[in-house]
Amino acid sequence: MPRRSAGARLYLDKRSGKFIIRDGTVFKRTGFGSGEREAAESALADYIANRAAPRRSGPAQPSELTVGEVLARYVDDKADNVKGVQTLANNVTALAGF
Repeated sequence: MPRRSAGARLYLDKRSGKFIIRDGTVFKRTGFGSGEREAAESALADYIANRAAPRRSGPAQPSELTVGEVLARYVDDKADNVKGVQTLANNVTALAGF
């Protein structure tokens, strides 16, 4: 059974002394050194906020969908018509780990 992804995180490259964002097979340099942890964490937050979720190009079988894809589609469909957008965001965030 393959290992579960740890998600996007910071990694300090010991050779260069710079922080790198690791997200699965993606390695993105932040340009910040070991003494600039807060700036590197801010770069990580920006990366997470701006990365695009992969979208399917057609219908999928229910067994092929992930919970994250269903939640993302739900938010896309409902966010404009909901009074409590923050409540919706909190609920989806709580469910996203599953």
